[in-house]
Order: sequence, then C-alpha cells, then structure tokens
Amino acid sequence: MESPSPRDRVILIGGGIIGLCTAYYLLTLECPDRHPPNVTLLERTETIACGASSRAAGLVMREWHDGRVLPLSRSSWKCWEEMNRKMDDGKGWNWRNIGAWGMDVDMDMDEDQDEDQDEDQDEDSNNKDGKEKGGRSQYRLLPETRERVEEAEEMRGRAYKLGKQDCIAAVDPALFCQTLLSKCQSLGLDYHASTQAASLDTANKTITLADKETLGYSTLVLSSGPWTAHLARALNLPGVAISNLPGHSVIIRPSRSLSDGVVRHCMFVGVDAGVEGFKVARSATGDEDDEDDDTAGWTDSIELVCRPDGTVYVAGENSAPRSSRPPPPSSSSSSRPPSSRPPSSRPPSSSHASSSGGLPNHLPLTPEDVLSLTDKKLVKRLLCSAAATSRLLDVSRGATLVKSQLCYRPVTPDGRPLLGPIGEGVNDVFVAAGHGPWGITLGPGSGRLMAELVLGLKPSIDPKAFDPSRFRF
Repeated sequence: MESPSPRDRVILIGGGIIGLCTAYYLLTLECPDRHPPNVTLLERTETIACGASSRAAGLVMREWHDGRVLPLSRSSWKCWEEMNRKMDDGKGWNWRNIGAWGMDVDMDMDEDQDEDQDEDQDEDSNNKDGKEKGGRSQYRLLPETRERVEEAEEMRGRAYKLGKQDCIAAVDPALFCQTLLSKCQSLGLDYHASTQAASLDTANKTITLADKETLGYSTLVLSSGPWTAHLARALNLPGVAISNLPGHSVIIRPSRSLSDGVVRHCMFVGVDAGVEGFKVARSATGDEDDEDDDTAGWTDSIELVCRPDGTVYVAGENSAPRSSRPPPPSSSSSSRPPSSRPPSSRPPSSSHASSSGGLPNHLPLTPEDVLSLTDKKLVKRLLCSAAATSRLLDVSRGATLVKSQLCYRPVTPDGRPLLGPIGEGVNDVFVAAGHGPWGITLGPGSGRLMAELVLGLKPSIDPKAFDPSRFRF
C-alpha cells in the first residue's frame, strides 16, 4: 500500500504490548518525503495492557525459536536494545541480562537424601518416562544442555545451563507497557481508554464506537490478543486463526533471600511426583482437605523468574480454569490437564462457547472478567511444584503468596503470530496477534514489522512466514 498522506489515520484496537509497540514504531519510523500518520489506540479497559502483557514472566529470548520465527526474535532483540539505549538503558522497565537453567525435581525424593549419588543412577532418575534431563517446558523450545550448575544449593534437584547465556534478558512487562504508552503519548498518540469498537464500515473506512462516536481511518490494525478473532467476527471481517491458551501464575516472596547465582537466572523445571505429591498440594496453602484435593496434583513443567524486588514469578499451569459459569458442551476436553503436545500446536476453535456467552477455554467476552476466573485448584498445583523446587518457596514453611493471577495468551495453529493484512479482499485492515507465550520477546520486533507494512516501507525481515492468509476459513 502507499505511504499515508497528511490526513491519514491509523487506528489500532488493543493496548497490549503488540499494539503499543506498533504505535511506537508508527510514530518513530522515518518516512522519506512523507508525513507520518495520525495514530489512535483504542483500549477496551481502563488500564493499559491489563491482560497477558502485564501478567507475563517478562522473558526476552533471542535464540529460543524455530527457524521460521528466529528472524523475528533476532530483530526484536535488536529493537529491545535500541529502546533501552533511547530510554534510560531500560531502567524504567527493569531490563536485566540473565542466564537460564533447566532443572529436574523428583517430589518423592527425601530432602535430606544425598544428591551426590552415582551419575548413572541420577541419569535414570532424571529420564524416567522418557523425559529429557535438564528441565521441561510446555511451550518453549529449550536448548540442549548437559553442563552441570554447582551454585544452586537452595534449589532441590540438579540444575543445568540452558544454551548460550548471553542472549537472555528479563523485564517487568507491566512497567514496560506503561512507560511505552507515556512515550507514545508524548509523540502524539491519541489514546482512548474504556473504548469499545461496535461496528465497521469498510467501504467508507469508518469505525463506530459503543458510545456512537464515529472515527475515520486509512488503516485499521486488530491487536486485541486472544480476543482478536472475536473482534474480527463482531466487525464482520474475515476469520482470524487465533484461539487462546489460559495460564495461571503466582508471585511468591521466599522465606529468605535467594542467592545471587539463583537470582541471575530464570529456571525451567520438570517436576515428577507420586502419591506424596498430592499431600504437598494440600499442605501448600494450609487449606483443609476436601474431596477434590486428590485432583489438584502438581504442575509438571514450571518456569521461575526472580525479580528485582526479591519475589519469584512462577508459571506453567495451562489448564483451563473451572469457573462458576455453566460448562461448555465439550467440557471433557476443556477441563482436562495440559497435553504433552505444545499448546500452540492446537488448532483454534470458534465453537464450544459456554451457554453464558464465553469463548473457548472459559475465555470471557471482556478482559475485565478474567480476574474472576482465577482457579484456586490450579494455583495450588503451582504452589505445590514451587515448594518441590525449593523449600524457600514453600508457603507452608514461611514463604508468602503475594499474588495469584490468570491470563489468556493468543495462539495460532502453527505457533507463529499473524502479522499482516487480514486478506480476502479487505483492504487496509491488518492483524497483529497470536504470539502465544512469546509476546514479550517478539513484541518490539512485531511492532516494527507491522509499522513497516502499514507505512509501505521495506520490511526489516521477510513477513511471509507470518502472513494471516496462510490460514483459510
């Protein structure tokens, strides 16, 4: 498409990290001999980035991707470095370079058991059920590793370095989004909070809001995360191949400070357990036993990220929450434990909405309603696995549960985001969503690519792998 004229307006719907990064690059990329567009950001909630963008671990991984996503992750790493240089070295969002460890924990092992056992025996215990040594992840491509770590005394189990240690960082994602919004507003962003799009007239290029206000646009970008497919349907646009992946997380304050060696790393832990694992699940919160406790169990793959304030972020529980709303027609599939297959490989579905109007996996129709769906049982699973990883993270032994939360990540059938025109003859409507658990890593690079496509500039990477039209409805 041609670069915008002086009167052109780009409207983005969705104020998560992808929408914000797209707005930033629309406002900062140079267009020779062209006027930059007016940029408007519509956010349905009162708070910017109130979904997964603020509840994520905040990991930035340059190399942990397959070949088709790798160019985007490397481009995004460069964007992160550029933003850090331009905005106070990333201090506003707690940028820090870290390393990564993989760990394996057997919850049935006596805590006082000598860990210096015979290596062959250790190899067998860490590879039972065919699981690889060195940690696990439900959805991240972990680098192969065999280098033992000796500085994790407070962690239970053996730790191993995961791949190259100079291409991993962590940020506070909520602070990043808030800082970026302020920066964009200083550059001229027209930001509308608590604003809902009601209808779209593609022929006249106007969008009508819920309060009946009508805005004209030259380009429209859908960046509403897991709600992007629902938004496209509501606006009578072509289908978008995006479903959702629920994810609970907890923030724990350890019973005492972790060592510097542990704090400087994120950890990916495979947790195995037997009967005693259920006892840990019950004692983790101090709740009385009930008939459903034996279904609580533990989360078998968790990730831990230490934060500058001394807390530890723990995630990895991807089961759909059990809510008070009526179960969907296929409740047997929506409430079962996580599959061993990466969730991002599951095809999106537009069916199985609950009778109360919810979307698949109990995703409510509005982001505000997600807060009410936090599942106590799934939180207990995370607490159980955190306690098994380190006694310092055991809330029954002095650690403190600071926060439990739920978010939904937008996923696509092939695990690659959708970045580009929506297709099917609809001009000037773009999609920027579907990043799964990689929204923080890929956000800046995706924003830059989207701005280049909208402004008619030469793309910094080949966008073909992310073309939304690769899925047909």
